[in-house]
Amino acid sequence: MNARLASIVSAITLLIWSFPALAQHELDLLFGYENGAVTIMQPQVHPVRRMVTPQPNTYLLDVGMDFFVPDGWSGFMLQRCRVQQVWISPGLVGNKSGVGTVFSDGATPNYFDLPYRGTPHQHFIFAATMPGVYVFDLRATNGIDYLGRALADMPFVYRIYMVAGNPSQLYGNVQPSSWYTGNLYDLKLRVSVLRSGNELGRSEQPVNPWALYPYLVGFNLTGDAQVAAKLQKHLSLKVSRNLSGSQRLDWSFSTLGDANEDDRIDEADLALVVQHFSSSHPSGELTGNGKVNLDDLLAVLVNYGRSGEDVR
Repeated sequence: MNARLASIVSAITLLIWSFPALAQHELDLLFGYENGAVTIMQPQVHPVRRMVTPQPNTYLLDVGMDFFVPDGWSGFMLQRCRVQQVWISPGLVGNKSGVGTVFSDGATPNYFDLPYRGTPHQHFIFAATMPGVYVFDLRATNGIDYLGRALADMPFVYRIYMVAGNPSQLYGNVQPSSWYTGNLYDLKLRVSVLRSGNELGRSEQPVNPWALYPYLVGFNLTGDAQVAAKLQKHLSLKVSRNLSGSQRLDWSFSTLGDANEDDRIDEADLALVVQHFSSSHPSGELTGNGKVNLDDLLAVLVNYGRSGEDVR
């Protein structure tokens, strides 16, 4: 892994010198504030980005960041803020020249403070070694405005989709059960591609209602297949699709109550809810209200004995 990462860093250097387009800042994340909270002013929402391939099995995307200057202003809206990673796809890393890996699904810092070395204008190279669709979710925190006033943290999660290669893509909306009243972002969606009952590919990400699409996944497969999806705490669904290009596939999950994520609602789920009753333990909390109570118990009892369409 370290040798491969070193190869990517070398490719990054080549890319910076070979592609003048990296100097353009049209899609830079511009941080400012709104309603007393630090936020990303532009672009809203972020478009899907295509990664470049300077060498085989290396996919790169330049992501710039800066402070926002409103029309008619002579300076930035902010004095400083922190760019905090919320979630990142496994296999994706974000590197900063002179710093190294900043963002990843490992034990890297996973945050970056702006300004850096006297300027808020910074660029990060995100890298992957396999084709697919990658996600980088972030939130701005610790903001200080131009007058030195502390700002509340960004109230939503900002998402950048990065497409490496030419995978078949599925995207769309995700509707949880009417029993679920919490934040949709707190639930992960797992999408799998199957043929003859064998799983050929899988992708998982939090559902992001603030993004261009609440979910977008990619698979290096084409042709007829079954696509199965499972939303956390819910039973799975499965449909047939011909994978090719990019196509919309919305999901509506009606059955809540799978506390242990085995795609069945049975005595094991009931036991978890009873075990954690009157607490806020996530293993027993199903409805998203932050408490394990009668609502969670009823969700299990009403759907007791049911299984998901992809139970294996």
